[in-house]
Amino acid sequence: MKSIHPNAKIGEGNDFSIGTIIGPYAEIGNNNIIGSYVNISDNVTIGDGNIIHEYTSISGNVTIGNGNGIGVGDVFGGVANYAIRKTQNVPNVTINQEINIVIGDVVD
Repeated sequence: MKSIHPNAKIGEGNDFSIGTIIGPYAEIGNNNIIGSYVNISDNVTIGDGNIIHEYTSISGNVTIGNGNGIGVGDVFGGVANYAIRKTQNVPNVTINQEINIVIGDVVD
């Protein structure tokens, strides 16, 4: 089962695996492959043609460009807890085009 918030903007040709959660105001372009149990929270923008592997968490003010490879279990945006994030100044994170990020990295 996957959960996509009705306020998320989802492009065409995306493949969402089991357990994927897409939060409000997330924007996902076209032709992305999103692995199992990926959490994409609010205010995340993902371009076209990305591969995001299993168990990745992307939260708050993160932009991922086009054609990137995101490894298993990577964390983007630092604080994944919504209640904590609202009380902290979380910086913006931008991943440009055609970048490969390996398994288990934290980018914040």
